[in-house]
Amino acid sequence: MLGLADAALLAWRQNSARPEAQVEDPLGDASTCGVLILDELQEQAPAFFAGRLTQLLDKRYAGLRPTILAANAMPEQLEELIGASAASRLQEVGMVLELAWPSFREP
Repeated sequence: MLGLADAALLAWRQNSARPEAQVEDPLGDASTCGVLILDELQEQAPAFFAGRLTQLLDKRYAGLRPTILAANAMPEQLEELIGASAASRLQEVGMVLELAWPSFREP
């Protein structure tokens, strides 16, 4: 699974023969793949999300493509993690599943 920053970097690298300014859609694969799973949202820099996640969600919504966002956070922290605009889009057409089981990595 790719994080959003990883997906953008991968798309940019695939187009690296062209200057960065000429890359039309750095999230192209992420916006058109069948199912997109973005994990560890709490690890992404908030500045990176400024508009990018909202733009990606809009493209996927328009294409009727399912998207799953996962984070080690409580539901009430969603807006803080991904921004008000992206959280609003998710609340319009999605749902929050709280998976509250113990960590497999901690005793």
